[in-house]
Amino acid sequence: GLVVSEDAAKKMTSVHSDKVILRVTKTMTMGKDKYTAAFPTSFTKTQLDKLDSGGVAKKGEILEAGDPIILAMEDNSQSRANQVLGLLHKSLRHPFRDCSEVYDGLFQAEVVDAISTPTLRTVVLKIEKPLQPGDKLAGSYGNKGTCSKIVPTDQMPLDESGNPVDIVFSSTGVISRINAGQILEGALGKVALKTGNTYSIENYSKPDYVKFVKDELKKYNIKDKETITDPITGKKIPNVFVGVQHYHKLFKTTDTNFAARGIEGGFDQDESPSGSGITGPKALGNMEINALLAHNARSLLREGTLLRSSKNMDFWKDFQNGNNPNMPQEKKTFSRFSAILKQAGINIKREGDKLKALPLTDKDILAVSSGEIREGLRINATTLKPEPGGLFDPALTGGLNGTRWSHIKLVEPVINPIFFDAVKSLLNLDTYQLETMHTKEGGMAVRNALNSIDVKKEIKIEEDKLYNDKLSGSQLDKTVKRVKCLKALDEAGVKAGDAYTLSVVPVIPPTMRPLIIGTTGDTMDSDANTLYRDLILQNNTFKKIKDAGFDGETIEENRKSLQKRMSELTGLTSPESPMIKSRGIKGALEFISGEVPKDGYFQRKVIYGKMNLSGRATISPDTSLGLDEVGLPEKAAWEMYKPFIARRLSQLGYSPLKVQEAIESRLPIATKVLHEELEKRPVIINRAPTLWRHGILAAKPVLRDGKNLQINPIWEKGLNADYDGDAMQIHLPISDEAINEAHSFLPSKQLYTDKKKGDLLMVPTNEPILGLYK
Repeated sequence: GLVVSEDAAKKMTSVHSDKVILRVTKTMTMGKDKYTAAFPTSFTKTQLDKLDSGGVAKKGEILEAGDPIILAMEDNSQSRANQVLGLLHKSLRHPFRDCSEVYDGLFQAEVVDAISTPTLRTVVLKIEKPLQPGDKLAGSYGNKGTCSKIVPTDQMPLDESGNPVDIVFSSTGVISRINAGQILEGALGKVALKTGNTYSIENYSKPDYVKFVKDELKKYNIKDKETITDPITGKKIPNVFVGVQHYHKLFKTTDTNFAARGIEGGFDQDESPSGSGITGPKALGNMEINALLAHNARSLLREGTLLRSSKNMDFWKDFQNGNNPNMPQEKKTFSRFSAILKQAGINIKREGDKLKALPLTDKDILAVSSGEIREGLRINATTLKPEPGGLFDPALTGGLNGTRWSHIKLVEPVINPIFFDAVKSLLNLDTYQLETMHTKEGGMAVRNALNSIDVKKEIKIEEDKLYNDKLSGSQLDKTVKRVKCLKALDEAGVKAGDAYTLSVVPVIPPTMRPLIIGTTGDTMDSDANTLYRDLILQNNTFKKIKDAGFDGETIEENRKSLQKRMSELTGLTSPESPMIKSRGIKGALEFISGEVPKDGYFQRKVIYGKMNLSGRATISPDTSLGLDEVGLPEKAAWEMYKPFIARRLSQLGYSPLKVQEAIESRLPIATKVLHEELEKRPVIINRAPTLWRHGILAAKPVLRDGKNLQINPIWEKGLNADYDGDAMQIHLPISDEAINEAHSFLPSKQLYTDKKKGDLLMVPTNEPILGLYK
């Protein structure tokens, strides 16, 4: 970490550009006069004077935080929320929804360009960002680091001429960024400053650069090391290298790493936290979960899985009102995962803490279905309402946000593609033989053949082969697989034909296969709806052909096509249609697993996921912190601890309105409660990649200004931390059990490594050793 003087910090600015784009839709109303008529108090006259008549910021204007960039509003008269508010009182109803773009930066922004077209409003901003703690600095020789502190210039060490230095480097940082060029440049810089001459030296042009620099210093009677003075104590410190170097503020600033999210913000169609930037949620991934497992932090894992990774607004409303709501039992992503498995023909049943995967039968499907879907239609293109009899029929499914199951009745049974190999095994057929049987004789013939198997009798026959015959190779493998299938059927108490063939197909509820209609009428559709449509179209075509009395090859081709559509729906084969294939449409299993596991729905949403009550910040060292303390940006604390402050204030008798006012205005009572929560509730810190359990630790937060996370340098080794722009994730525990778990991995409780007994993990190094010695 580097200490920088205020004067130097003011000179070290970086210029950034930002482009703000508003896409104008058919339902939007633009223009300053129209906007101010609808929202007369949203902005002051001074703020509105920065906009043209179209409501767009004018070129050359300087914007402050909170200033409008582009004014826009959208018709809100038909929204459900507006109608409900209108029922409460007509004054609560508003015909428009404000969708303006507002500047939220910390620093002034200059409007350098503004372009308006019928469909787009674009404003280009120029922002000069001065140096802040946590920003990244770099020389020309790999000698990079973050600004850990900006101090008044008159408090910086003085060189022998009595001038305050601009930047203080750690001496150990010089040798860790080992390129000696940084020292040579610093020494020659002093010569250039004294003589007014510049040096331009081509690489490899001199046999001995060190001798050249020493000769130059001697020639002009300049020392590389000086005795510096602490201006506060007057203490003299001899033999300190003082030089002149080119040093740059990089574009990677602490702003780009900073994020803090409570329980509010964006959520996706699975009600998982979404978004980016300052309120973007941070994830608990594979490595973090493994580290928490190694800590045996079960409550923290449970909270992450069931509570922090989902919206759960009912829980949080109850919690903030001072009550003790029960933890949710299942998050929506798991419910959707279970539904998608049923789409693939796999039934999931709970037995205590275990989940068992079983074949999905016609009986299972009809038991939950509200009725038959006969058409592959979705919504009317003009009215945007669900089509009757289609995939979103309100009576059958509940509409676009429906939660009801339905089904498709097949013209004749198909083999459940998931259990195709099981059917081959039980009927002693190879792939070609089974496909031929199904194509020629039909799905009912396969079902009848399977149902004719005496399961208990066959188990005895096959087990006798295993015990008495000397089976080997493929024959042994084949017999073992057959025994497994038979025993599974016996345990489930179901006939093979009923288990492995389907006459009806489950249609999962609309919330599990969402179709989202945008404000412009554009739609974003789930893959399942396309595959269900194709299956229904093929099924209806097959029915018409059979009803018309066709036979032979026509029937066989349609039978094969129906089986293919079923296989595409389950995700075992890619869509046959080139157009659908080009859109990347995925069936159930392919959607769950992904092309690579970490991109699949199961790992990305069910096991892992982004979290509420999370944050991120660039790290910098702070030697004043205790071993169990961390310097938490105050802005992050207010955002992340908000629900806990609200809960405490509610328990003290504050109304919801007063609670909100106290937190937003940071009244003394809210500040007092925040400090009490900080004392009780540690933050959980991790630095990716979390390679071992000590990569996650807990610490007591101490409020700090700025946006960087300040850590005790003694943590560095365990966290593999470095001060060159590295960031750490921040998470909060919720329940008392999770808080107790977090306390168990405070740094003072993790002093020993897993390598060998007595081997210290957190020990003083470098400057701390020097400090202890002094």
